[in-house]
Amino acid sequence: MPKVWKTPGPRPGEEAFASYASNCLAKAALGSSKSPFVGLKMRLHQESAAFLLHPDSPTKRLLVDHATGTGKTLIMLRMLDNYFDDPRPKVAIFPKDAVCDNFYQELLKWPTRWRHYFCFLKPSEASLASGAKDWRRKKHDVWDINNERSRSEAKSRGVRLEKIVSELTESIRQALEMKNAIHGGKVQTLTVSTC
Repeated sequence: MPKVWKTPGPRPGEEAFASYASNCLAKAALGSSKSPFVGLKMRLHQESAAFLLHPDSPTKRLLVDHATGTGKTLIMLRMLDNYFDDPRPKVAIFPKDAVCDNFYQELLKWPTRWRHYFCFLKPSEASLASGAKDWRRKKHDVWDINNERSRSEAKSRGVRLEKIVSELTESIRQALEMKNAIHGGKVQTLTVSTC
């Protein structure tokens, strides 16, 4: 991320903040080949939201109100990716289990440091989700978890593809929730169990 946010600068709610934020957005060259999000397949409104909620930005809270199908989940993923190195817990709240499942499926789809972390913990599941024998070959790609490898796995086990997708969703959820995952300062091997 380019260093365009100057500290100290005006904070949200202060009179000069709107002008300051507009100038910083312009300096970031969002939507161009110089954008810090170039190659991530984001639209300008998505880049703008992810840029505003970043550790370097004075913005600490942001309400995103976009219409259905405009990529709010991808915005969430990019915002969470911005804070990957922040040691504080990240809490995403969803109104229904189906929305939560969709979030984790989108997390499997898009290249983020969170997906990368999951892949290191669960390489066989990552291989299945990526559709490649070695997930690292496709680590920067957008994944379709309904790929040929997943369909073949479902067929060989005699289950529906939805079962494989559900298992992948539960696997990434457990890996990222990290329940009982750290003991004595070391990450333990995680296993998938249904709730």
